Amino acid sequence: MARFRLRWAQLDLARQMENMQFIREFMDLLGETGYNGLFLYLEDRVGIPSLSGAADPDCYTPEEIGEIVAYAGERGLEVIPCVATLGHAERFLARPHLAELAEVRDGMTGRFGGTDKEVFCPTHPKLYEFLDRCLGEVAALFPSPWFHAGLDEFYDFNLCPRCRAAMPDRAAEAEMFLAHILARHGKRMMMWSDMFEFYPEILPRVPADVVMVDWQYQRDVRDYQGHLLDGEVEDRFAVHAACGHEMLAAPADRTLWNSQSFWEYADGREGMLGGLFTSWEKNDTYLYRSFPAIAASGFQMNGMERGDAFRAALELLFGSAEPLFAAAVEAALDLGNLSHFNGIRENRLLTIDHYGLKVRDFTGAALAHTALEAARPRLADER
Repeated sequence: MARFRLRWAQLDLARQMENMQFIREFMDLLGETGYNGLFLYLEDRVGIPSLSGAADPDCYTPEEIGEIVAYAGERGLEVIPCVATLGHAERFLARPHLAELAEVRDGMTGRFGGTDKEVFCPTHPKLYEFLDRCLGEVAALFPSPWFHAGLDEFYDFNLCPRCRAAMPDRAAEAEMFLAHILARHGKRMMMWSDMFEFYPEILPRVPADVVMVDWQYQRDVRDYQGHLLDGEVEDRFAVHAACGHEMLAAPADRTLWNSQSFWEYADGREGMLGGLFTSWEKNDTYLYRSFPAIAASGFQMNGMERGDAFRAALELLFGSAEPLFAAAVEAALDLGNLSHFNGIRENRLLTIDHYGLKVRDFTGAALAHTALEAARPRLADER
């Protein structure tokens, strides 16, 4: 494999507010495994005047952000902020002074029947004044030239009466989305690319300096699939490159083979800047269990073949890449990270699909667990 230019890993601080010591240890791991960027998914987690100020206990103070940036710099890492600016706005909209900016409000239900406030209303007269102020205050805390504006999964779009009047059809929706993207904030913008599968006609008109961050969470990305409700097998990298956009590949920690295959799929592609290893919603899943996949991805993005990268990760983290132990870790990573803990319920575990219960997953997990327990006394590193 070639060495990727941008080699980033994410912390989802919006859903799980990690303490400063953990963030420092996470940056140590990234520095040890060849990353050059820490990507912080923040939503409203920064104590800025636009929100409730530096004293908010549910936010990082500007001084703490400064400490993170400085510590990262000592380890060769830049820190890139991500603030969702359309969907995934639930933390913003839970704040009383921002609730009026929600698309779903005043007794409305969302597109899938819920009442949660998760999406900003793009026609609210106060929205862009707030976003300009908020994004400017966050951007000022990060020296990095990159800023990620979110823009994925905004399902509750064009539902309120004001939006319906402004967007009478899907073509008008696409134009409103494009206008939102064009509201720039001084740094080089990144965005998730999935919603262009709903509005493909506007993609060629998005400025070429906007970087498309393309996420895929399936096991084998060599059969690249569309996102969300689009199951078509397609080459989205080629679509973005044809429009002049540079890209990042963004796997997740759900299975080891997802990241391993995505790095190989992205290797050498036109317009490919590098990779972003994502991990989400660690308020209910244990982030340490993803460390082998994170470390292996760092080594693989630095040019190692996937097998060598995985063994190097095990040597670093555990002091052992003995074959039985390595096979057990690999099996655990590909069997055990698919569901959040709060999603492991009886009705999921015991529902019989067309092919029956997935007995092989249970037996595979049991075998991996037995091998891991046997290896425990020989492991050198507390991680």
